[in-house]
Amino acid sequence: MSTTTSSAFAELRTAFTIASTIVLGWFGVMVISMALLEPTDTALVIVKDYSILERLPDHIRFTAMGENTVTLRSDEPGFVAEIYSHGGLLVFPALANGCVSLRS
Repeated sequence: MSTTTSSAFAELRTAFTIASTIVLGWFGVMVISMALLEPTDTALVIVKDYSILERLPDHIRFTAMGENTVTLRSDEPGFVAEIYSHGGLLVFPALANGCVSLRS
């Protein structure tokens, strides 16, 4: 392998590492901010299975379902901790009406 090819590969690897760090950092900030601050009353939750819906308290309402995700809503403070305690794997902030909220 020539030094030019090695150099290009090293630059590509560095760019990929930086991009990956930014993306993972963004997701980390979203998860931590949702857990600590609860900036929204709607959460996108990554789940192992949908049995979490049977275990959640009544004040946490189901609004939508995707592949290994559920969207939940609650007006009660501390609902994110309850989602984690009932089996949510990761909890992200979500828009109340999905992408429709961005159109206005």
